[in-house]
Amino acid sequence: PKNCEELYNLCHAQARNVIEHIFGVVKECWAILVHPSHFNMQVQLQIPSGLGAVHNFILAHDPND
Repeated sequence: PKNCEELYNLCHAQARNVIEHIFGVVKECWAILVHPSHFNMQVQLQIPSGLGAVHNFILAHDPND
């Protein structure tokens, strides 16, 4: 990068790629993220962190699953 703006754009693009990849991986495992949810907003707000916790638990206890 030649200047601060190019550096910012590079970092932003790299972060976006990582986040999009993570969403792709998680959506393969959790169908609830693929289709519209019929849960109320309070429940929907808790779904991503809950799925993340379950995903990390699975990786810690059975990484081959």
